[in-house]
Amino acid sequence: MSRRRKFGLAVVRLSGFGAVVVPRNLPDGQVSAPVYEDNGVRITLTRAIHEPIKPAYAFRIDYKGRSVAISGDTVYSADFVTTAKGTDVMFHEALNPSMVAQMGAALARRGRHDAAKIMGDIPDYHASPEDAARAAKAAGVKTLVFYHLVPSVPPGLMERAFVGRAGDIYSGGIRVSRDGMLVSLPAGSSAILFDQLY
Repeated sequence: MSRRRKFGLAVVRLSGFGAVVVPRNLPDGQVSAPVYEDNGVRITLTRAIHEPIKPAYAFRIDYKGRSVAISGDTVYSADFVTTAKGTDVMFHEALNPSMVAQMGAALARRGRHDAAKIMGDIPDYHASPEDAARAAKAAGVKTLVFYHLVPSVPPGLMERAFVGRAGDIYSGGIRVSRDGMLVSLPAGSSAILFDQLY
């Protein structure tokens, strides 16, 4: 169930941070469709797999010959791969099952069986770094950026542990997102630029 349905508009306001939100849904049976086209920007919406949450969506954004694909919360999805074909950057959520299992075991040892149960459940509806790497390889994207990391990891050596074997599967550029990361795709160029704002 979506947070908006669960908590209502008084808690989950459509205006967010001053943006104007226009809810979009795909008709039953349709897996992907453009939902916005204006001033050269095209946004394509694709169903993601995030059971039991329905609907869940992934996105592709195209502008001036550059493109990004954003997985949303999902397991490996062939529909998302199709939508992401040939994009410059794929942003893919990732959950490291081994790390989450260790967290679950530690919680259980401390008598936190409710939280341990959640740690045992969430791998069923999130992609592993290796799953995300398979998606990036199949879509032929130039760079893969892991975001919405579970668990969140501090920069440095933990990032390597988090990524696991993803580099053995996908040979393109791989980055682990951090708060404040800026990714730029200059028009008329094939450059993918990364900057850390803070």
